[in-house]
Amino acid sequence: IAGHEIPDVPAPGVPPATLLERLPYVSTSEVVGLLEYLDARGGRENIFRIAAETGREFGQVIAVVKAAEMLNLVETPQQGVLLAPTGHRFVRASLEERKVLWRERLLQLRLFQSVCDFLLRQPNHAVEADLIMEKIILAMPEEDYEKVFTTLVRWARFGDLFSYDQVTGQVFMDPDQVARLVPADRESAGGSALL
Repeated sequence: IAGHEIPDVPAPGVPPATLLERLPYVSTSEVVGLLEYLDARGGRENIFRIAAETGREFGQVIAVVKAAEMLNLVETPQQGVLLAPTGHRFVRASLEERKVLWRERLLQLRLFQSVCDFLLRQPNHAVEADLIMEKIILAMPEEDYEKVFTTLVRWARFGDLFSYDQVTGQVFMDPDQVARLVPADRESAGGSALL
């Protein structure tokens, strides 16, 4: 009965793009710190040693590693964590080049694609933050929507993808942010999975 009512596979006609990635609740500085830590150790380290040497709680180290892996900046064979080619490029890049690489990686994630697509469709490229949080709740009901939103904004700010004004409560793109995305080939984003 459960298999009939709640199928294991998506129903026909439901594109896999509607599945959004769960963002680990970590800051960009934690991810950058991990990459620089690995670079200083020849690009590879055991995950248990990372936790021991940094004095971080193991679960948080796992979350930081998962975030870096989502962005294709590290690889995780068995208990090892090693810099991926993109991670090597990132640690050797200038701050501006790091922002570009980070933005490129974010645009591979459906959650960021969805928010950007939604903002680009707005006449003034701005929307109330509450609306995005509402949509996060609908798309990921099991997640802490406030933590997802905070992580989304932090990561987007570092990549200069979009911004959040706490005073006005708006998520928005400034003209430079819009100009970077509009000419780009956005077909890979497809329809908006979230909004």
